[in-house]
Amino acid sequence: MGASDEYLLAQEFENKQLTLFDRHGRRGISMIWHHDVVIRDIQWYHDLRQFFILLDKKLILFDPVTRLFQEITRIAPYQTNSFRRCTCRNDRLFISYWCQESAVEWIQISSWTLPKRRLSPVTCRANEFITCIQLNSNDQLAFSIQDENNPLNRQCRFELRDLDLNTLRTISLDTVSGVFSRMTSLPDGYWALLNVDNNLVFLLDEQCVVIDKIDPLHGPLRNIALIGRHTIVIRTVHKLIFYDLVFDEERQRQYIYEECGYLNSYIHPSIHYTL
Repeated sequence: MGASDEYLLAQEFENKQLTLFDRHGRRGISMIWHHDVVIRDIQWYHDLRQFFILLDKKLILFDPVTRLFQEITRIAPYQTNSFRRCTCRNDRLFISYWCQESAVEWIQISSWTLPKRRLSPVTCRANEFITCIQLNSNDQLAFSIQDENNPLNRQCRFELRDLDLNTLRTISLDTVSGVFSRMTSLPDGYWALLNVDNNLVFLLDEQCVVIDKIDPLHGPLRNIALIGRHTIVIRTVHKLIFYDLVFDEERQRQYIYEECGYLNSYIHPSIHYTL
């Protein structure tokens, strides 16, 4: 799933359709999905007011107003690899690959050309792969990287890079197991990372310090997205759960809650929607 300032676009697997929701969780239009069953990533591209939909071997643009899908035929995978994640801002689209020593491509959207393809060890080291990438509003590129040297004791880390992939900050993600396969940027340079195996949400501040580890639902988590600046959506197996993200009056860099304290002291649930 992916989100803009107004919409959440989510795949409903059993119904083979894509559905738009507004920030209040109200269901909008649904479209039959005729392409691959597995969607690797969905990202909003503000300049075109459309969603990028990333499949294993294809990149598709979706216009939520006209409801039209457009395959970008000039974008194809590198060698025999499969796409994994994408993220975009201004005229840049970054795509990562699902393989060890993951490649990362920078695509110029206005021309659909490939100015740069970065390979290991610039992207990650041997026996590592990039599980997720995400740009924030400061043009900082976040990487979630998993070390496969010891499959029984996987090591994960979060790296913040500039647009040339120079490392700005890096931290180890302390967890017994599990893959950090989803993330979203938050206001003020904060981040939320989703460990889909341990069902935890890691909250990081602007210095990439882990400020909390949260078990929001005591059950399987699948995805996370931010609608606008103040609505977080977490996807479980069968539900979308919408949370209000609330700041204190002095705009300190601290999230607070109003009522139930769900997700500790950061965000509280506003709407549950069953898929």
